[in-house]
Amino acid sequence: MRKLAGAVAALSVAVACSGGASQDDAPGPVTGVVLEVRATSLTDVSSFVVKDGSRRVLVRVDDDTEFAFPPAHLAEHKASGEPVRVELSRRDGRLYATSVADG
Repeated sequence: MRKLAGAVAALSVAVACSGGASQDDAPGPVTGVVLEVRATSLTDVSSFVVKDGSRRVLVRVDDDTEFAFPPAHLAEHKASGEPVRVELSRRDGRLYATSVADG
């Protein structure tokens, strides 16, 4: 079951990357609306997409990500359109959230 969930999450990320999510800029803060949230449960978010101006940024989440709110709150941001502020780091060519807070 765990392998299946991992495969589904990986496929979701691959689809999102092909859908125009940008990885082009150097790490730094991103502030924008949440377009997509990928999670296996309310507390286990694997990634999300933030629209910062005209760009879409795929942000990965790992155990080191610090949330200023419960991870499930990202879904509320998606529904309401209220922005989030995300501090980023680049690892292996991918962007990871170091912290996530209300924007």
